[in-house]
Amino acid sequence: MSKDVTKRRRRRRRRSSAPVETRTVEVKRIPHKYILAAFAVFIATIGIFHAFKFTAASVSYFESKKIVDNWSNAGVVKSQNEYEIALGSINNALFFQPEKPLYIEMYAQILEWGYLNNFANQNDLRVAKTQYLLALKSRPLWPATYANLAMIKWRLQEFDDELRNYLIKADELGSQSQEVHLLYTRLGISLYQSNHPFYIEFKGEILARIRAGLRNPNVRPQLLAFLTETNSLKDICRWFRDYDSYTAVRHLNCKEPPTSQENI
Repeated sequence: MSKDVTKRRRRRRRRSSAPVETRTVEVKRIPHKYILAAFAVFIATIGIFHAFKFTAASVSYFESKKIVDNWSNAGVVKSQNEYEIALGSINNALFFQPEKPLYIEMYAQILEWGYLNNFANQNDLRVAKTQYLLALKSRPLWPATYANLAMIKWRLQEFDDELRNYLIKADELGSQSQEVHLLYTRLGISLYQSNHPFYIEFKGEILARIRAGLRNPNVRPQLLAFLTETNSLKDICRWFRDYDSYTAVRHLNCKEPPTSQENI
């Protein structure tokens, strides 16, 4: 074996037996202020997102409400395009806040208006009913919702215990509710003109609600418009001769003397 090979082996032995140098890696800690700042940014982002959802939903809701208010004042939906705009606006509101009962009820009201103006069908009216029932889960003591449900039952010509329950609940919960005044007036006139047994059953509530509506300046114009449209003013004057002649003369301009003993 040559001397060169022997020397190389010796050098390898010395290198392998030499101590291994170890290095310590220092881990730097993130300062608390940066952690707090990141957390604050995260919370702020969530807040901004929810604020955006609330604002977008609110704007869309009021767009649809403005259109529905115009329908209420005019008594008619002007066009299918206007109906679809209102429907699109409330759908946008529900996209951002799908569980808000105010928006759910507006969606149901728009479907009702569509049905009354031949832009929606009876299936849409039944969808409106399910939406009112959904809203009722969030606010079970809301009289206007029961009134709206009763109106849908009437439009579907479903005179049953369910309608009876809606009428009773609306009357119990909404002693001063404008929607309930209008419901009983519209339904009462319809029941009377069709000679339906429900009229006799709810005659007392119907008269009380018509009187309350006539005395309420916010409801009176709609109520009088309905009575005029349905040619019911003479009937109401006759009804109120013995029930409340003061209201008949003051708000209905009834001229007949309160001497008749006719039964209503």
